[in-house]
Amino acid sequence: GIEPIDRPIPKEEATLFELARTVMNGVRRARVQFGETVVIYGLGLLGQLATRFCWLAGARPVIGIEIAESRLGKLPSKSGIIGLNPQKEDATTKVKELTRGRMADVVFEVTGNPHIIPDEFRLLRRQGRFIVLSSPRGTTTFDFHDLCNRPSFTIIGTHNSSHPLYPVLDNPWTKARHTELFFDLIADGELDIGNLITHHISYKKAPDIYQMLLKDRSKAMGVVLEWE
Repeated sequence: GIEPIDRPIPKEEATLFELARTVMNGVRRARVQFGETVVIYGLGLLGQLATRFCWLAGARPVIGIEIAESRLGKLPSKSGIIGLNPQKEDATTKVKELTRGRMADVVFEVTGNPHIIPDEFRLLRRQGRFIVLSSPRGTTTFDFHDLCNRPSFTIIGTHNSSHPLYPVLDNPWTKARHTELFFDLIADGELDIGNLITHHISYKKAPDIYQMLLKDRSKAMGVVLEWE
């Protein structure tokens, strides 16, 4: 997409607007409320943005779960944002501890891995919300009776296409409106995403960066292709 930039912000950060408004729409559809516990499963670019937006919405704590230490290291150093490596700590036990036994109100799936989705549901409280912000590829084996009906979970898909085409009274948050807010948050110093841009490369070297990502996606976060 193309959107006007009417605030003085770093151009590299502005390039993330398409991803940012997708995540903002997801956080809004999740109806994250002040004081709720949110778990973000997967801390790539989408997960990093979701962590920041949920924190800005008042969620406490916001728990980011990721096996790559390099991605955990990109989390903001803010009170109420906690990183967790499930290969080092049991996620269910830790979330139970951090929530005083209540478990999470909202879980965001941002890994794209269909096989771990059933385990992610185990972090939710009864009647919690499960938000599919990723694009899982493959089959997920899921017992809807035991893992959904009995605890009465709500499952919400939140791709960019669920934005309203035009602002309406019950939902004025179009893509353009979310983009304006994203730029304002950066310009006002409320949103720090500079550390999410890890690579600046010539477009001529794009095949090299794709090969690197195919081997290990955790080696990069935001990659800016330079056309000049």
